[in-house]
Amino acid sequence: MELWKKLFLLFSGCIFLMITWVIFNLFQIPERTIQTTTINDISQPFSISFFAPDSHESISNLELKVQSNINGRASLTLSNPDTSFSELYVLNSDSSTVKYSGDWYSNSFKLKYIPQDSTTGTLSIIYSF
Repeated sequence: MELWKKLFLLFSGCIFLMITWVIFNLFQIPERTIQTTTINDISQPFSISFFAPDSHESISNLELKVQSNINGRASLTLSNPDTSFSELYVLNSDSSTVKYSGDWYSNSFKLKYIPQDSTTGTLSIIYSF
């Protein structure tokens, strides 16, 4: 085989590998870290902020699941401190589950809990950025 054909094949192979590498790294989904927090005293109002791990450079999505097991009713507000986004949920007696999944673009979120007539129970907060 002529020298120019060998060089062309070598060059084409290198270009193919570089394009494959770029596409792989461009569309690679970052690893999500799932974190859980449990609140045992739900008789008093509270507000709590959650932050993404420092290793997350670019936040674009939030997955949140709040499972409650309370005796009564309460309200739970999810808010983004960097925007005007706020969403109110009502937690009913016994077992309730609140789910949020969507665009976020912030490295933190805030939950505000206000009991209406609940005095005992737990909240389990499971989230990932």
